[in-house]
Amino acid sequence: MNGKVMLRTLGLSFLLIGLSGAVQAQYINKAREAFNKALEMQTSDVETAITSVKECLDICGQIGEDADDIRMRAELKLPELYVNAGNQLVKAKKYPDAISAFEEALKVADEYNNELAGDKAKSMLPQLHYVIGGGLYKRNNFVDAMSSFQKAISINPDYAKAYYYMGLTYKKQKNLAEFESSMDKGLVAAKNSRDNNHLNKIKNAGTSTFLSAGAKAVTDGKPAEGIALLEKALKYNSKNADIYFYIGTANIEQKQWDKAIEASNNGLNYEKDDPEKKAKHYFNLGLAYKGKGDKNSACTAFNNALYGQFKANAQYEIDTELKCNE
Repeated sequence: MNGKVMLRTLGLSFLLIGLSGAVQAQYINKAREAFNKALEMQTSDVETAITSVKECLDICGQIGEDADDIRMRAELKLPELYVNAGNQLVKAKKYPDAISAFEEALKVADEYNNELAGDKAKSMLPQLHYVIGGGLYKRNNFVDAMSSFQKAISINPDYAKAYYYMGLTYKKQKNLAEFESSMDKGLVAAKNSRDNNHLNKIKNAGTSTFLSAGAKAVTDGKPAEGIALLEKALKYNSKNADIYFYIGTANIEQKQWDKAIEASNNGLNYEKDDPEKKAKHYFNLGLAYKGKGDKNSACTAFNNALYGQFKANAQYEIDTELKCNE
């Protein structure tokens, strides 16, 4: 190759390199423009901002490592924009759309290692599923409500609110076994998350539900069934005097005198300091001691039961059955 040809070849090569560099710079500028547009629109039009960041990332992908700086900034921004979109949709009460936005935020946050945006999305998703489930629950759409509560728990196993409403849903369906299971899991979740508000709600719901069911069973002449239900109530509140009253009553029905005495004494320990309220426990105590053949203890108990609705029956035991004053 003669000198002139070589010079022409080298000149063409330098020209191509120069043109390539110019094109590269042009693409980098386009990527920056798209990113800057996203920054400008992130508050006023977040959807456009998301589109612009995606355009920026596409361009950066074509450029390669020369665009690493702008690419890394865009990767961090995209999950944040999806979080912003989700927040705006929440304010507009478009909850299903908000869920989609936060799910996408979680996905791209994981892809681009944006832990902060991922945590924000993950904290919002259970709340949104709970809100949707609560609305369905109020409309008696229990199947779909349960699905929403389960989605909330699948994201955050310690989301006590969802367990609480799952329990209420099962209660509406008269499924006490699943009610108990949900409330028990809710107790653990509430303790783990330090949600004292729902911890108390779960305890109150568990206590009232099993106390009511147990009292009904005892009243209906099913003492063994009643005791089993009342012992479940104790899991949620071991200091409820009424639970011990019905356990005492059920044990008296079964002639389990010592167990009745124990339950009645527990009832007295936890009852309010009011003679009329304590009368029911003393009356059961009197019946239990009478059943054991301990006349003196029975008479003492019945004398303490001479208040309110138990007064007449206690007086009858004192005067007629035991003849305490003779």
